[in-house]
Amino acid sequence: MFFEDFKSRYTTIPVAALNKSNKDSILKNDFSTLPHMHKEMEIISVLNGRARFHIDSLSFDIKKGDVVLVSPYQIHNATFLADEEYERCCICFDLDLLYDKKLNNDLENGIVTINNIINDPLCAELVKEACLAKVNEESGWEFKVIGNLSKLFGILKEKDLFSNSNSFLQTKIQNRLIISFVSENYNKDISSKSVAEALHIDGSYFCRLFKANFGCNFQDYLSRYRIEKAKTMLKNSELSVSEISESVGFNSFSYFTKCFRQYTSLTPSQYRKK
Repeated sequence: MFFEDFKSRYTTIPVAALNKSNKDSILKNDFSTLPHMHKEMEIISVLNGRARFHIDSLSFDIKKGDVVLVSPYQIHNATFLADEEYERCCICFDLDLLYDKKLNNDLENGIVTINNIINDPLCAELVKEACLAKVNEESGWEFKVIGNLSKLFGILKEKDLFSNSNSFLQTKIQNRLIISFVSENYNKDISSKSVAEALHIDGSYFCRLFKANFGCNFQDYLSRYRIEKAKTMLKNSELSVSEISESVGFNSFSYFTKCFRQYTSLTPSQYRKK
């Protein structure tokens, strides 16, 4: 989900999910998600609780009733409150689903932007219904998803929540190249300097650009990216913990364990057991 097309991980689009985090949940050990982007549009309806959401260089406090709209290739992540329950429904879909090729192109290329956070009961209900229809594989769910999303975009258009802007187009292109480079080379010995050189960007400018758009420095992001890959391998492979550590790019097993505990509050072995 960091950059790869959803179709490389799922057999169908759209992808919908219900997520709930509480004090008894393993999710409480993952206090924030990794900054990432993807080609698909993502819409979240907050069902309960609060969280902090980050989109590009902006941050928002989201609460029950809010609808979060993430356009294609926008960098985003969420930070959860460890002592508070948070529940959401989320649906990710290719904009081709709405049959508006111009809007699809404009949103993908940053020519058109959209308000990221709205609070509208009808919009929240449309997202929830579409998500549940897909999750539960209701009879005719495809028609319900398309119908609800089309109605949602009609409301967004009616409320004039789209605006023309290509002022951040170059930054978006650079962000896509950065994440693409990391996804292809995270298991190698890379640094902010090597990424900057590969993208023909001045090193100091690269560090400032990365911090402004990702909300952290490059080394922190790289370590977290590797940990996310390791978590997937711990769940889905039979490789030993040390083999996984090496395969995701850590030269030191002790440093891998330290980073893993830092981001999950668990050791790799504890995470695998859970």
